[in-house]
Amino acid sequence: MWNILSYTLIVTNIKSRMKYFQVFLLVLANLVVMYTSNSIDMGQGLPLLSQCASWIILILTWILPLAEEKALSLRGTTVVTGLFTLYLLMSTSYELWFLLCLILFLYCWNKKELSGSNLSSLSVDFTSRSIVEHQISMDDVRTSFIYLLSITLAFFGTGNIASLNSFEPASMFCFLTVFNPFSMAALLLLKVIIPFIVVACGFHIITSQTGTKQDGVFLIILLMSDLMGMHFFMWVQDYGSWLDIGTSISHYVITLVTTLVLIILSKFSQFIMTYCILPAKYYKSFSHKHS
Repeated sequence: MWNILSYTLIVTNIKSRMKYFQVFLLVLANLVVMYTSNSIDMGQGLPLLSQCASWIILILTWILPLAEEKALSLRGTTVVTGLFTLYLLMSTSYELWFLLCLILFLYCWNKKELSGSNLSSLSVDFTSRSIVEHQISMDDVRTSFIYLLSITLAFFGTGNIASLNSFEPASMFCFLTVFNPFSMAALLLLKVIIPFIVVACGFHIITSQTGTKQDGVFLIILLMSDLMGMHFFMWVQDYGSWLDIGTSISHYVITLVTTLVLIILSKFSQFIMTYCILPAKYYKSFSHKHS
């Protein structure tokens, strides 16, 4: 079943020379999950082969996008497919369905934004200067609001991010089974931020394709976040039960942290969508040989 969901993420990446390798990683991740689950159910523990394969997939998830071209369709599909493969290894229940629905939502949002612009291709290069930037408009306000809404969905989509206790430790069984608080916490945090990275990369693609000034749109997002912070600040209370006091304070703190997280996500998505570890002449020579 997961194979069918996995293949849908890469069928659009026809021109990418990495598609076959990513298909292999997706199939390998499915096999690792099934083999590990059966082994643990039989009381044999985590197989060493599955553990090594899981850690290799985790490392390749962050390397493969940096080796892909800067074209939006290729780089974006490589990033999303890699994160989906890694998320597959950490899923125990409905989380994978949530990430798939989130990706489909971002895809539909991208198509909707492109329908109102003069750009209809996903193969625009990030380094291209042919995109005509426009002034901030109500469309940019709508884009900012949808982005903030998507971040909120990613925030609460798979659990209470404010407490790691709400996440199932079984999601780490493909990587380790021996209790190690630091390693398990790091893997849980990685699982938490994957939906954020997917949303941030999708937003980066949309703003680049539509020629929107990302700095201006980001200022709108920060303004919305500040307004939310002011709202929750007015609801902070120092009376009542400890639960009521803690809840009111946590809402305000989470809103403030969201602003900082958006800044970090913006910089990280820009890096992962634009940086290449291979020289530009490599892509030119490869395209010339296969043209």
